[in-house]
Amino acid sequence: MKSSGPIILAMVVGLGLMFAPPVVSGAGTQSLLIPLYVYPGCSWDSVIGLKAQYSVNIVIIANPANGPGYQKDSVYAEYIQKMRDAGISVLGYVWTNYGKRDSSIVEDEIDSWVSWYNVSGIFFDGVNVSAGTEGYYSSLVNYVKGKSQSYLVVGNPGAYDPSTLADYTAIFDVLVIYDSPDYPPSWPSGTDPSKLGAMVYGVSSFDETAFKDLASKAYYVYVTDDGDDNPWDSLSSYVVDEAAVLAGVPKVNYVLRVSSHNTTGYSVIERYPSYDVSGGTYNVSWDVLLRNWDSSGAGVQLMYLVLDQGGSTVEVHFDWAYYGNGTALYACYGWTSCTDTDFNVTSSWHRLAIAVDSASVKFYVDGLEVRNVATGGAVEVLRVGAGSWDKTSQYDLYIDNVTEKAGVGSVVETFDCGSNCYFSTLVGDVGIVPASTVAVPFFGASTTVVVLAVTAALLMRRW
Repeated sequence: MKSSGPIILAMVVGLGLMFAPPVVSGAGTQSLLIPLYVYPGCSWDSVIGLKAQYSVNIVIIANPANGPGYQKDSVYAEYIQKMRDAGISVLGYVWTNYGKRDSSIVEDEIDSWVSWYNVSGIFFDGVNVSAGTEGYYSSLVNYVKGKSQSYLVVGNPGAYDPSTLADYTAIFDVLVIYDSPDYPPSWPSGTDPSKLGAMVYGVSSFDETAFKDLASKAYYVYVTDDGDDNPWDSLSSYVVDEAAVLAGVPKVNYVLRVSSHNTTGYSVIERYPSYDVSGGTYNVSWDVLLRNWDSSGAGVQLMYLVLDQGGSTVEVHFDWAYYGNGTALYACYGWTSCTDTDFNVTSSWHRLAIAVDSASVKFYVDGLEVRNVATGGAVEVLRVGAGSWDKTSQYDLYIDNVTEKAGVGSVVETFDCGSNCYFSTLVGDVGIVPASTVAVPFFGASTTVVVLAVTAALLMRRW
């Protein structure tokens, strides 16, 4: 599970050791073991929100720089404390190079984690479970336990040797014996599941039965759809499903709220797809609900795209009450050409969609085409977002079921928040059922929208 590249942002899971007493933090309970190798921001906030919604044990692995790095990071320190305050265990990542790394260097990194951050334990990666390295790892685990007996110590060999499994599960509080794509085809029998962990990546869809089965064999478990070189650099699209399963309750529908109330800056979510549509189509859609809008202020951009048309830019957007031009939902091409519709987004959810190709821009509401504008040339989608650039506007904009498509049906990553989460939060249901999976015409034919969870949060940037 070693991070690729010289420096990868991350989170680490825990410190613990052999023969750990029952006071070990997070030990012996079915838990989400999340390697969150992304700089603290919305993804971390999402995990905190997840803990507030579900009664489930969560253990996070933090990894600023393939370890603690060379100096304390104040943002990491702040967010690790937020995690701890929320009841989430945080482990510091330490690479051992399969027992070949000098133990004094490893101990120095343990010291850094303990002195810089309020961690709950240590996560040893690159663990060698061959016969002969037991002493190396026993010494390291004892070193961690010497800092605090309550520390959780997790070792990750990513596989196991049946002949040494009992020895290494005695050394570590938890041993991650599976760190690979797709669900494990086999599993050792007779081992205490509270001593085992599994981290599964590249899973194309969430299978509740398969997840339950794995969680019954390995109490520390995590499954993600991310399958790139570093599958731990984003929060799993299934993390809410997993939390609900472990908590034994129905899944809560999370909604993103972008609020401008009591802010001193712009209230906008935004990301930069930079997609050239000369050879295909770009589509984006989401459900919207607008509440607490102050009619004395400007309108609210419910969805916007900034397009490059041969060197000149144009913004296409859905607006509510476009700068005082009446209380209605407008489909706008530029800032002077707006067409009103009959949909009221302040009283119920509606699904908005914009489809762009080299010939036209099409606007949809609840699957119905409400406007079609010829573009007359190749177009690149530079930015996509929602919210208001007018600091005087007051509103709560709720967004759900974000979907973004480019090319011939391929789903690309939706908004990912980074560190600039100024005015966005994830909240529970707001009392009105979202429009969700309505049929929206994409690529010239009606297809059911592929819904991506908003739990990964949306990118929030200040202009």
